[in-house]
Amino acid sequence: MQNFTKAVYDYELLLEKNMTIYKLYKNSGLDRDNVYNLIRGKNADVKLSTLEAICETIGISLEEFFSSKYFRR
Repeated sequence: MQNFTKAVYDYELLLEKNMTIYKLYKNSGLDRDNVYNLIRGKNADVKLSTLEAICETIGISLEEFFSSKYFRR
């Protein structure tokens, strides 16, 4: 879960996309607490629809998300 959390809250990616956590939850239409808990690693289960909304808001595909450095071995 820690890699997932780091991938969602990739500070460099968010800066590159001119995105803050506030903008992420506001523009994605997701619940604020859900986004903050996800970033803090408090959500054990993440719905695909949530991940899709985050990726769409940031401007990346699911493939790009899972190809990030956080999932490489």
